[in-house]
Amino acid sequence: MTWPGAWPSYRLSESRRRLEGLRNELDQYNGDNKSIEHALARLVVVRSSGHVEFTLEECLGCFADAKADPRIASHLRSTLFKGRNPTPGRIETLLDSLDNSMVERIRIAFDADDELKRRELKYMVSQRNLIAHGGSDGISRRRALDLSDVALGIGDLVVSILDPR
Repeated sequence: MTWPGAWPSYRLSESRRRLEGLRNELDQYNGDNKSIEHALARLVVVRSSGHVEFTLEECLGCFADAKADPRIASHLRSTLFKGRNPTPGRIETLLDSLDNSMVERIRIAFDADDELKRRELKYMVSQRNLIAHGGSDGISRRRALDLSDVALGIGDLVVSILDPR
């Protein structure tokens, strides 16, 4: 089978564009109201984690659609989008189940700079969970912007690794 459409898909590009737009809103916010700034920062963290999760699962589905029997692809898609946290370990496990070279590419990225992306993604996911359950009042504008940059980078890497063409 071959991949029939553009890569990245519209859905993937739109997820990235929406995160960039939200990130820019926070970055350009004039700061007149600190509670609004704080709410925007928290939303950016939640959306950043969601972007990584969505990108991983949408890429897996597209990869399966292009490379597997339609019944297998359908089965795989039925296991996706269940709200599972996009932790480094989960990403590595999913990629390792497909191809050792895929997991190696993500591990190299996670482990570079003294495991910076690995630590940042773990922190992002933990903050998302705290925010979702009413906690995490300590996210600053700068921290949220930095985490969104990490999410965009990880998302781009996942799109590159799971290219179905």
